Amino acid sequence: MVADGEGVRARLSEAGVVPILRVADAERALALGGALAGAGVGVLEVSFNTPDAPAVIERLAEEHPGVVVGAGTVLRPEEAARAAGAGARFLLSPAFHPEVARAARDLGCPYIPGAFTATEVWRVIEAGLDMFKLFPAGLYGVAGMRTLLEPFPGLGVVPSGGIGLGEVGAWRAAGAVAVGLGGAITRAPDPVAAARAALAAARVPRAEPV
Repeated sequence: MVADGEGVRARLSEAGVVPILRVADAERALALGGALAGAGVGVLEVSFNTPDAPAVIERLAEEHPGVVVGAGTVLRPEEAARAAGAGARFLLSPAFHPEVARAARDLGCPYIPGAFTATEVWRVIEAGLDMFKLFPAGLYGVAGMRTLLEPFPGLGVVPSGGIGLGEVGAWRAAGAVAVGLGGAITRAPDPVAAARAALAAARVPRAEPV
């Protein structure tokens, strides 16, 4: 079952942080996802770079029904179909793909494509979408994101790529719906402690509108 876009955006905003499970082993992804869910993480992204990603999505969604599980690095329409069929409640891509956008719409699964320039953001809007993934966000910086969003009030942004734990609060305060964190959590000595620190940092007043 997929969720509507408005509902997913609300859950992303409530969570503040999206841990990205991009690991070399499906069992590791399952164990890590379960541990993060137990630590209070409300949203998880399973990258399609992870082996057996659809199976991981399905297991995590079944075992942790209170967590919104999405699929990341979705690059092809067939991947969108596999992800949604496994129970993914949203789809993320590092770039905008019109065919994936159409597939996601047909599947009823919210699509959050990547964009980096104002032209790319406009393509997202023209496709009828209300959120995008700023990637790689680390190259932009918080001030850059603020500037990029100024002409596009109401558009939600999920910055990801090159963001450290210590920067989460600044991105959220600048208006990010949620902050995507990959290695900052999965490669931390204690991923659960890192996730908890990120969640705490995300609890700051956000700039509006986003």
